[in-house]
Parts: sequence; structure tokens; C-alpha cells
Amino acid sequence: MAFVTAYLDESKSDSWFVLGGLVSTASSWKRFSREWEKVLQEYKVPYLHMKEFAFSRGPFEGWKESQRRSLLSRLLFLIKSPREPISSFSCDFEHLVFDEIFPPKFQAQQNHYVFALQSCISGITLHCERHTPLSQGEHVDLVFDQNAQFSPRALEAFNGYKTNPFLSENERGLVGSLSFADDKEVIPLQAADLLAYEINKNLRGYTRHPGVVLNELPGSHMIWDRKYLVEYASRMKERLPELFIA
Repeated sequence: MAFVTAYLDESKSDSWFVLGGLVSTASSWKRFSREWEKVLQEYKVPYLHMKEFAFSRGPFEGWKESQRRSLLSRLLFLIKSPREPISSFSCDFEHLVFDEIFPPKFQAQQNHYVFALQSCISGITLHCERHTPLSQGEHVDLVFDQNAQFSPRALEAFNGYKTNPFLSENERGLVGSLSFADDKEVIPLQAADLLAYEINKNLRGYTRHPGVVLNELPGSHMIWDRKYLVEYASRMKERLPELFIA
């Protein structure tokens, strides 16, 4: 049986909302976590968290730029070169544009998180089709950071996916469990945090070496610009007109 796990994190700026992550087999994540932990120990840091790392806070305070680049290079190498494939996925959109297009009634059923999770699961499905075909009854487990603010929204998004009437039973069955973990302790969540952070930076016009490297991973990334969001809203309005009445 293939035990597949996807680790997800969000990154939200003034303009962009990003939900993204990495997916692979449980055995791959176990080896990956051991190797990542060895690198952290070598650099004498307990974890990688991009909001602290990017601004030289916490365990990264006082670091030289050469030291920062060295650590990131080592960790990026681990993400890119596992024994089993690690794929990336994300859903990216301008959240103010989303709020402009979709009325409150619609967002009460499908908010930023529900919309983004459904898009990400499409990317996870693509990974399974290409790298880890699932047999009947097998599924993908989702792991989110146990952020106090984000956790309820992640659970809401998960429940929204599992009860979506427009998805087939097989599609809903692809996703098994949802759990939450501390990203300071669960290594793959640190890698997911790095990915989401770099995607958001890239969308805001920053061309950074980590983002270029991560972009080379196999995966599925959906950038929902205004045109695609309007097209999606049109389809939803045909199916659920009552949610678009002011």
C-alpha cells in the first residue's frame, strides 16, 4: 500500500494568497527528515522558519549572508534530490480580486482556503498519477501547520472538499485524513513553508535563487488571475445562482 502525505502551508501578503506544499511517500519523508535534521544540527539551529530566517530573527540573529546562503543551498539540495520524487503544488491568487468577484454568500461556502485547497488537491492528484499511483481504497493524508489562526480555516477547507457535491466519490475519497503539527518539529512542514514563502516573493516580482531552484521541482501550480477567476465565477453562478444574489 502506498502511504502518501502532503504537507501544506500558506503565505499571505498585501496582495497575494498562496497555499502550497510538497507531496511524497511516507518512506521518502522519513529519510528526508533525517537528512534535513542533520543539516540543521550542523548549522546549530533548531528549525527553519522563513519569517525568522528572512529577517535574521530568532536562531538566525547575527548570521552572515554567506552562512545564510550556505544553509539554504544545503536544504534546497535535499528537496531537489530525494531518492523518491517530491512534487510541489500551489494555488495562487490575488485575494482582493477574489473578494471583488465572489460575493459574501458564495464565500460563506467557498472562501479563500476552501478554494485554494481544492485547487491544491488537483496538483496532489497529478503527482499520484505520475509518480505514486494509488490503488483502490488508498488515499493521501494532509498535514498543516498547527497555526492557531489558520487551523480552523484549514479544517473548514477540508470539510468543504469532502462534502463538495460537484466532486465524485472517488475524488473526495482521494483525501484521507487531515492533521496538524508543529512546524518546528515536523521537518516537511519547514520545507512547505520555504516553498510557500518563495512563491509569494516571486509573485510580487522578486527573482530569488531559492525560488528559481524550487521552480525546477515537478509539480502543479495554478495562478488564478482575474480572467480565470471570472470564468470560474461564471460557471459557479450557473450552478449556484442563489449564492450570487446580493
